[in-house]
Amino acid sequence: MGGITKAEWPEIVNRLKRSALPVPPSFVSDYDNWLCRSYAGRTLFSMGDYEDALMVLATVLDVEPDLQDRPVEGFSQAEHKVLCLTDMVELIMGLANNPEAALRYQDEAVDICEKFRGDFLTADPMKIWQKKIELLRLSGRDGEAKALANTPWQPAAKLKEREILDMEEVRHRQGSQGAKGSKPEDFLTGLGDVFKKQN
Repeated sequence: MGGITKAEWPEIVNRLKRSALPVPPSFVSDYDNWLCRSYAGRTLFSMGDYEDALMVLATVLDVEPDLQDRPVEGFSQAEHKVLCLTDMVELIMGLANNPEAALRYQDEAVDICEKFRGDFLTADPMKIWQKKIELLRLSGRDGEAKALANTPWQPAAKLKEREILDMEEVRHRQGSQGAKGSKPEDFLTGLGDVFKKQN
């Protein structure tokens, strides 16, 4: 799939600057930064400029996000890529109604959700997983859709595991005796609080 070229990029940037909700140039101006192309493509999609959104998002499809990127503020690279993929799915379904083609990108979005050890700000992994089931059914792959629907959603199970691992890592850094003044029961209470937040 082709995409917007670097030579065509200034026109996209100018259009976004002049839009009803102007985009700061620093967010989209650097064509060589895939995160700028991600932001621009998703903004065009939200504006209803679907054909150009498709062309811009096509330029980030081969990008491998850094799954270790977990910024204190803003989207992680994983979330940027997931949002690009899910917008691409909506574009393919809206413009071509091709669930089989859309499924390729939905698969990748699900894969990133399963591998990323961090939180998303807006992307909903559960809805992304459910969308894959829907696309399987629309593709006539009812058996796969049913099997997936009966399979526990892996990130939901991994979420608690991740929280445990993160807390164990903190505990390890504090030393085998724990932080000064801490007790084993404090650690267990902390785990209980984490689980309550997730349920």
